[in-house]
Amino acid sequence: MLNNLQLKDSVQEEEDYVIFSDEMFKYFYAIYGGTDIRRQAVSVDSKPSEDDSNTIIETKLRKLQILIAPIMDFFPTFSKSPFTVYISRCSTVGELHQKIL
Repeated sequence: MLNNLQLKDSVQEEEDYVIFSDEMFKYFYAIYGGTDIRRQAVSVDSKPSEDDSNTIIETKLRKLQILIAPIMDFFPTFSKSPFTVYISRCSTVGELHQKIL
């Protein structure tokens, strides 16, 4: 499952961070500790390939500002300020619904 931890806009892959496998993360985490920032692997082609050359890692999640509107005009707990959710572009509506609840 993805989390809401965000990389700063100014960081660059290979300069400020590297992407590696789950096994490698577990190895380094056992030695150094750290924070697990899971990301979605996104296929950029409809045909699967053996070498993962058509797969990218989504390092920046989509920022959604959500405002829940009331069913009735006089709804007493209606909040006029939106809240922010970060979500993968591959996420389903069900996953978005889980983050909102």
